[in-house]
Amino acid sequence: VVDRLDNGLERLRAFDLSGDGSADNAFAAAQAALTNVHNRCSEALDLLNADPINWDDVRAKLTSVQDATNNAAAQIDAGLAAVDLGAERSFPTTGVTGRCNQNTVQLRVAGSDSISDDFWWTVGTPGAPVSIANPEQPTSSGTLLARPAQIYSTDVTVPGVAHNTEVEALVLDALCLPVPGANVNFSTPANSIVTIQNPQQTTDANGVAMTTVNATNQLGEDGTATVNAGVDSASASVGLTVIGPPSRLNLRLGGSEVQRIPNYGVGSTVQVSAVVKDANGNDVADGTQVQFTITPPDHSFSDSGQVTTSSGQASVPLVLGTKRGLYMISAEAAGATDSQQIRVVGPPDQIEVTAEPSIISVDTPIIDDRSSQITVTVKDSEGQWAPDSTIVEFEFVDPADADWAYFTLRPDNSGHYTTPLTDGQASTTLVGSPTNLSDPSQGLSYRAVDVRVTATYAVSGEVRGSVSHDITVILRGKTVFVPLITKQRQ
Repeated sequence: VVDRLDNGLERLRAFDLSGDGSADNAFAAAQAALTNVHNRCSEALDLLNADPINWDDVRAKLTSVQDATNNAAAQIDAGLAAVDLGAERSFPTTGVTGRCNQNTVQLRVAGSDSISDDFWWTVGTPGAPVSIANPEQPTSSGTLLARPAQIYSTDVTVPGVAHNTEVEALVLDALCLPVPGANVNFSTPANSIVTIQNPQQTTDANGVAMTTVNATNQLGEDGTATVNAGVDSASASVGLTVIGPPSRLNLRLGGSEVQRIPNYGVGSTVQVSAVVKDANGNDVADGTQVQFTITPPDHSFSDSGQVTTSSGQASVPLVLGTKRGLYMISAEAAGATDSQQIRVVGPPDQIEVTAEPSIISVDTPIIDDRSSQITVTVKDSEGQWAPDSTIVEFEFVDPADADWAYFTLRPDNSGHYTTPLTDGQASTTLVGSPTNLSDPSQGLSYRAVDVRVTATYAVSGEVRGSVSHDITVILRGKTVFVPLITKQRQ
């Protein structure tokens, strides 16, 4: 804590050295408060070295140390608040930054019990250049500052994008003092994808040299470029990213890439999006135009399908009307294209349920040997698969019936399972209990349960179509018979 207070006091001393008197009073008050902290610490150490130790006295003294520390911190904060911190960046003669000072100078020597003027950093005359640093991070030797660090090749025509950047170098001597008047040479490696507008520059009064770096219409192998700066034996570099025009476009439906022909219901809305990259896989410039189309044009995109990218993505809703059939959705951005077929179908109208196998054994601990796959196929009125957004519900019709406890539906391991359609189908696994149900004393040798399969299609919460089918599953003795009862509810 005391070391941090010393740093704060050094900042105030920097103003005192400037000679304008702006921090004299604040510095004096803070220095007195910090001297009090050191005295209280010394007294506490004396008490801890006593034999025997009076812990009550130690606790009381540590409380006074804490009070003195809080007071010193308040005095330093008040002093910093009373002066113009902007002046910290402009010292007499040298213009050295306060940040450089604070990060490179030891304020106290190990073993010293008090602050001595012998250990203060003082303003001096700059020497020969020994290092180059980022002007915003003076202690980062070997790095340059590029603003922005990402530019666009000259064949990117999006309005407002940057085709060049400013690169800055801070030249310092061995004492971390900025060196004015130093000749800095900016350069790039051979076959670079950027050019330097003015490679020879001279540092200003603050030790900073600046040049402009321009993009070309080349991206190279990875879209990166390096700019170097050198003066005497000191050198530094910075990396740049150059982004090109659209080269790769991936069409997505509902936020995901699609590997098959999806089925969308009439009246629904599909969110169509495109991910657009340059030749090196970088996101293209914000504002890149993307045009979405559908063929035949029986359905409509919002905003006529023309939108712009943000973070390499563009998205637009496709509103489906009442016409059914196969359609091709396409997206194009500056020559980069992609397309995806979709099928527009009607609401559920036909339902078929099968169980495979129809007879399962229950006299086994192996689940697969006493399981039946119940599969539902749902189609629209024209025989096409129902929409993928159709929700299929498998459930025991009467869960209060004790017989249903002999069965479970997986993967939920209960009497209820819900899942969407995929290519017109959905399934669940019915597992029978590994129990011999024969009970001659009661004349019972079977159990039975009804399973209802319902397929429902809704748009914005409004049900547009629903069909259902029941099956009765019989558990008889050591085997389960799964006959299909062709009941259909519309």
